[in-house]
Amino acid sequence: MISLLLVEHPPLIRRALVERLALEWDLLVLAEASHQSEAVRRAHTLHPDVVLVDAEMPNLDVTTTVRRLRAQSPSSRVVLLSLDCSGVAGAFDGDVPIMVGKHEGFEALLAAIRAAAAHKHQTD
Repeated sequence: MISLLLVEHPPLIRRALVERLALEWDLLVLAEASHQSEAVRRAHTLHPDVVLVDAEMPNLDVTTTVRRLRAQSPSSRVVLLSLDCSGVAGAFDGDVPIMVGKHEGFEALLAAIRAAAAHKHQTD
């Protein structure tokens, strides 16, 4: 079972993602967060396999958020959901999180989550 922390601001979108992810036999959403500090706190407490972050959340500095998530839960892998993956990728030096475009569809998101979890288990 792949444990997830979902970081998404609008409650309606967050709820829709949780409900859709719950249909997958191998995924379990442990918690949700609507802002950076809540996400970091929950990652520190729960140590999910994957943290799924909407890169376009208001008042979110993606690089700082990813850095803080990795510091608080080093074993967790980060998947960024973004409208423009190329713009987000340029913000990272070296260890770029797995990114998936919002336009790519849900199957691409599932593949990214599973790839991140597989990478996590290879490095554990």
